[in-house]
Amino acid sequence: SRDSSRLSVLTEAVERQDWDYLTMHQYYCLFTVDSQSLSQNILHHPNLNGAFELMRYVLEPNERLSQEVLYLFANFPFPITRIAMNWPRIHHQQEQKFVQFMGLSVNFQSLMTACMRRKYPPLVRELYHGVGITSLIFQRIVFTAILRCVWKSSQHLEKEALTILHKNIEHFYRMNHPISLPSNLEDDDQHWSGLLCDLWRRSLSQPHPNNIPTHVSDLHALQPQTAQAAARRRGQPRIHDPAQPHRLLQIQPTQPNLQGATRSFFPDRTYVQPQQRDPNPTQFGLHQANLRSPVLKAQSAGPPLYQFVTGFAKHPARFKDAGRKIETWSLPLKNLNTIPKDIIRNVGEPATRTVNKNSNMLRLRCVKWPSSEPEPPDEHAWAIADTYWAPNTYFTFNDTLLHPRKKLYYGKDLPIDISALVKEGDNTLEIAVLREADDKRYLEYALAIEVIGFQSHDIIKQHCLTVNHIPATQTLDEIKSKLSATSLDDEISIVANNLTINLFDAFSASRICDIPARTKTCRHFDCFDLDTFLQTRPKKGDASIVDHWRCPICREDARPQHLIVDGFLEEVRRKIDEDGLFQTRAIIFNQDGSWKPRIE
Repeated sequence: SRDSSRLSVLTEAVERQDWDYLTMHQYYCLFTVDSQSLSQNILHHPNLNGAFELMRYVLEPNERLSQEVLYLFANFPFPITRIAMNWPRIHHQQEQKFVQFMGLSVNFQSLMTACMRRKYPPLVRELYHGVGITSLIFQRIVFTAILRCVWKSSQHLEKEALTILHKNIEHFYRMNHPISLPSNLEDDDQHWSGLLCDLWRRSLSQPHPNNIPTHVSDLHALQPQTAQAAARRRGQPRIHDPAQPHRLLQIQPTQPNLQGATRSFFPDRTYVQPQQRDPNPTQFGLHQANLRSPVLKAQSAGPPLYQFVTGFAKHPARFKDAGRKIETWSLPLKNLNTIPKDIIRNVGEPATRTVNKNSNMLRLRCVKWPSSEPEPPDEHAWAIADTYWAPNTYFTFNDTLLHPRKKLYYGKDLPIDISALVKEGDNTLEIAVLREADDKRYLEYALAIEVIGFQSHDIIKQHCLTVNHIPATQTLDEIKSKLSATSLDDEISIVANNLTINLFDAFSASRICDIPARTKTCRHFDCFDLDTFLQTRPKKGDASIVDHWRCPICREDARPQHLIVDGFLEEVRRKIDEDGLFQTRAIIFNQDGSWKPRIE
């Protein structure tokens, strides 16, 4: 019956402990029975309908099951709310796998077209990495569905193809970890595709049963009950004939092409895609649209918010074991109420986050750091370093595969926001590097988990004018020390007995700074105007962009916590105002501590 064929596969999944299939099947049935019980990550996924239509195409439509059995399937092995309550970690892990499958299911049509062209069904790696199918049973079902469309073979030929599939599965999972890939992908693909192509060639020389079409052009002549009956005999879900009106794919008949049969669905591993001259992620990064940064919304109207790196949840460190095995970082976290939640309002739109001055976010970032340096970068060197992802690195955070946005599509490498993935208690980051034995490039990088904080314009300004205010005497002593002939460094020699300090704002270059500011790491005494510096930080949404905090004069770290206001230049401005010398662009500071306006 219609119910028993689906039940037999479900029974097999329980016996084989294929929890990925049980989860997919339960979500598929819940989508029909009670879609609102599914999580927001699933309901608001941009490829929601495409993923479930793929399952509908491969499995039998839920509408053909009896209502009692459909309700049973939707609550098997347990009601979804009970699974989430009693086994939250497993529930989250399975949900993330399904979300990954939804994102990659858009590749199914391309895979189907490729299989029709090359005349053999998909390999396990193509199903796993290309379409995101982690269930062994669902891999077999999809393999069989495509096999019947491509070959229209007899049961004997199909049985031999499934034997090759099972061997391919055993070989693939011998790698012991899903983010690992074999070092010889091209040879591996050629081996398994060669076995399938040999089987196809043998079938061409054998007579076909009358009820099995021998040409692709006969595909539409295949009666639905033929494939359905074969599925029932094997105890599998029915595979729908592509000629039916509800089919997912529109497949055009093609002639056999054995010459290109060994072509892989994936490009050769030595292939390097050329860099775009003018990267346009809105056009060329559409396949990573789900990785867009959330839109930040201020919780209340008021002074503008600025976001910047305030510290580290995990300090910068080099890769240790990632080049030899899976390296694991543990990240214990508590009091996560300051991390804003992602809100997805409409399908296809980026998530939004409501933030205030107490909010925090976390992100993973990697930078180049020469192996000749004995220590990892300090916070100032780290803050001004550009993001670069080490070649062939793979990350999972709390069992969720992370996808970095690369220079190829975005013009530069971008950090990975992990705020939505953190949980109370222990968090785990797994790191793997795919490399040749003599490839040491990964040792030239450092990795850290940053904490992003928020602050308002007024509070930053007040902090600089009070806590980070440098008295005039301190600046005078520093300038005198710099002009002094005494030095502990033999390589330094004084060649002048005065110092020129610019007074005009580095941004406008048209007036004296109202609030002269620089950073704690600046080696110069020239300043920029504090208000102008803050107001010129580029914004996205209701907050500034994180990585735009560098001194406009020397390009050193200029995050808000390191900005200082120079009391000496404040006194210079007051004196110049009193004398009416508003157009004075610079002063000359003498070795004895006196100063005078520079004559233009």
